[in-house]
Amino acid sequence: MNRLQVQKRWRQLRKKLLQNHPDGLIDFSRILHCSAQKNFHLHVEIARMFRARFSPTVSCALWVLQIWYGLRWVLCDAWFSIYRALNDYANHCEMTRSAQFWRLFKYTLGHAIPASELYENGLMKPNAPVLAYVFSTETQGYHWLQNRDYRDAKSARDLLADKARFGDEMRKMNIPVPKTIAVEQGVQKNLLDVFPEQTDRIFVKLRRANAGFAAFSATKTKNQLTGQDYQGSYLQSDEDVKRAWKHILSIGDVIVQPFITNHSALAALSNTKTTITLRLVTKFGEHGPVPNAARLEIPVWDLEMDGQISYVLFPINLDTGALEQSPKRGIYGEAFDTLIDDIFAKCPPVVPFWDEITSHSMRGHQQKFDLYAVAWDWVITDSGPLLLEGNSGFGLDTQQMQNGGLLAD
Repeated sequence: MNRLQVQKRWRQLRKKLLQNHPDGLIDFSRILHCSAQKNFHLHVEIARMFRARFSPTVSCALWVLQIWYGLRWVLCDAWFSIYRALNDYANHCEMTRSAQFWRLFKYTLGHAIPASELYENGLMKPNAPVLAYVFSTETQGYHWLQNRDYRDAKSARDLLADKARFGDEMRKMNIPVPKTIAVEQGVQKNLLDVFPEQTDRIFVKLRRANAGFAAFSATKTKNQLTGQDYQGSYLQSDEDVKRAWKHILSIGDVIVQPFITNHSALAALSNTKTTITLRLVTKFGEHGPVPNAARLEIPVWDLEMDGQISYVLFPINLDTGALEQSPKRGIYGEAFDTLIDDIFAKCPPVVPFWDEITSHSMRGHQQKFDLYAVAWDWVITDSGPLLLEGNSGFGLDTQQMQNGGLLAD
């Protein structure tokens, strides 16, 4: 094991030790009475599948960690989760504050469900089917459970994780992807030297990473470089941009691509200088992959956190490509609802190139990826859609936002 691998393992271990929630949900009736609630068995299976992918030694260590996570959750972290959620969401919920507290107490303390996710999934209602939903702490286990019968799932995940190789394979299939330049980790290369010809703005990201970790954009002018990181903070000088470049190269191999300009029908929807993306989830059915859920992700300046970007999400009708009102309306307060309404009023009636996006996504899934589902991230330009990446361990909020709880059936 070389130095870089040791550093990576250490980062993973440190993150695991500092984790502030259990892996998956907890059912204290199961702990106290040695049997799970009837509607909790699927959550038990998800947690079991999460541990099953590890060696017996690591699995045993995870069991020990679960005890530690559980104690921390009950004694400390659950209460902070409840406090923060009440502070952020309580004034926008129809339930009384005391009713909200007892509902959070039941599910956050009793099942280790992050309190904010109860609000964001629209589950703060008396008869909402909470245990029909898969929560962020269970996402990995759910994907492993769904992929257990797919024999070539590992190689499919490896291809999706390697953005450079993924782009090459998609290009061979005539699926449109951005042009990219690969830079190996540790290479002493000036950022100005990797700008493609006749390109003044680029986007820099890791070859293997999730959620835009360490990614940034850089703009070249006559006098200097400026940029913007993935959270929206500006890199205002040459030194800031060079520091971001040095940092990302210290983490892993890097991909550089020209910055992509939004389609003219979508550009006015965002008040930031960043790219609007479309996420489409395809899922294997009886006759091959079919669209399962889709949304348009519009970056906006956060109304409460100055200098940070948040996202307005609009579901997309899978049959027509029409944008639908955000289900997040009513969760974050009147100011955010007004922002959502203003953006929705500017939306085109149908997403440009919708049929092309769905066709490419289904074809790519069918021919290359032996997985139950893939989340495809697209950006739409005036000349057509470009596929940024595919994901196997994606968040489940797109599907549950559009289709309800994944465990309902």
